[in-house]
Amino acid sequence: MSYITALNTANPSFTISQEQSADFSSHFMGKTKDEKRKIRILQRATGIKNRYTVLEDYTKKENFDFYPNSENLEPFPTTSQRMKVYEKWATKLGVEAARPIIEGREKEITHLITVSCTGMFAPGIDIELLENLGLNSSTQRTSINFMGCYASFNALKVADAFCKAYDAKVLIVGVELCTLHFQKQSDDDNLLANSIFADGAAAVLVEKTPRINTTNLFLKNFYCDLIPKGKQDMAWYIRDTGFEMRLSSYIADILGGEIEEILNKLMAGLNIDKNSDSISQWAVHPGGKKILETLAKKLSMDKSKLDAPFKIWEEYGNMSSVTVLFVLKELLHNKEKYQLKNNQLIPSLAFGPGLTIESALFELVEG
Repeated sequence: MSYITALNTANPSFTISQEQSADFSSHFMGKTKDEKRKIRILQRATGIKNRYTVLEDYTKKENFDFYPNSENLEPFPTTSQRMKVYEKWATKLGVEAARPIIEGREKEITHLITVSCTGMFAPGIDIELLENLGLNSSTQRTSINFMGCYASFNALKVADAFCKAYDAKVLIVGVELCTLHFQKQSDDDNLLANSIFADGAAAVLVEKTPRINTTNLFLKNFYCDLIPKGKQDMAWYIRDTGFEMRLSSYIADILGGEIEEILNKLMAGLNIDKNSDSISQWAVHPGGKKILETLAKKLSMDKSKLDAPFKIWEEYGNMSSVTVLFVLKELLHNKEKYQLKNNQLIPSLAFGPGLTIESALFELVEG
């Protein structure tokens, strides 16, 4: 058995409104008046209010620090230049997320799992976190890289396995700096990606037993599956000028067609109905407004059961793998608001390249 006993999140200091994002994107991506108008409509339609970024340039109209101060942003930043910014910020955000949940217990941590799909270097963030947080040098380290928005589930499954095999205390730290990878080509994939992705970090402590006087989440079950027909609709590539996203508008429809069967498999053998009164909220990765609305419709679900994912979407956007952890934190820190009680179940979903769907079933346990 294993439990999430602590969870914390962090964001960069720069906030960008959708209006500022639309100004930046329309100026550098819109070649015609119609293209500029399309960008503004798309950004408004996302339903996002604010996002966070490590790059202050997105809040400016001139005097950029990272992008060239030219009319077309040329010479456009290379992948190398973007990774240097990742190296500067990733550890800082990871430490900010992790330190509060392990303070005073640093030497108890037996395993460290890092998660990121927006940057990498070696010696990497795992070693830098170990040093900056004061963990034992013998702490066992595992890095989960480039898996996309569902990667936190892979980290939780690895942590669960460690806890079942040993008397482990596992620290998971995810850092995603999606805004480093702005692309200026005005195709639909880039228009959508530039309008929704953001930066954030999250840290989770997973232990073999629940912590006393704390709200814990028991890791009750996991299920993973692939939807091959969606393989070309969500993808993530390393290219010369950063990482490039392929993100089709058809993803919501593809997920909607498969989601019920996947949930049935997640809950198989547990005698739980997805519409059970024991489920008051769902921790779904908010990959898009349409995705959340489609899932609610396909599952005949009261939309209020997705209040937390919608809130995170509006206030933070899509921070890739750490976003679902922001949703879980929102639920745990506002139990009364979301009508969460002891032994309540929280189904959770995320999706990414493949088209992969990862799912988990958590049970709230008051220690």
